[in-house]
Amino acid sequence: MPDPLATLTDRLYTAFQPGLTHADIDRIVAGCRADLDGTPETALPELLERLARQRLANLTDQRENATAAPRDDPVGGSPSPGKQAASRPAAAPTFALPGDREGLRAVAVDDRR
Repeated sequence: MPDPLATLTDRLYTAFQPGLTHADIDRIVAGCRADLDGTPETALPELLERLARQRLANLTDQRENATAAPRDDPVGGSPSPGKQAASRPAAAPTFALPGDREGLRAVAVDDRR
C-alpha cells in the first residue's frame, strides 16, 4: 500500500508545477502534518490536504509577488504616471528611557492628539 503522505505530495506536485519543487512540497506537507498532530485520524487526510494546498498557494503567491514588476503600492515603489502617491503617516518619535544604557527600551511617543 502506498504511503498516504507520498501520494499527497505527488498530487500536490502535479497541481503546483512548475512553480514549486518536490522539496518545497515535502517541507510544507511535513510541517502541516506536524501542525495537525492530535487531529482525529478520520479527519486528518482532508484537513492535511486543505492546509497544505493553502500554504502552497500562499508560498506561490509570495514568490510571484517577489518577482513581479513594481505596481502602485502605497508601502513602496512609485506610482504610475498621473497618479498621486498615497500619503503615509509620519513615524512617531522615540526616546530612550532613563537608565537605558544601550537604547534597547526605546518608547514611541504619539503627540498627534
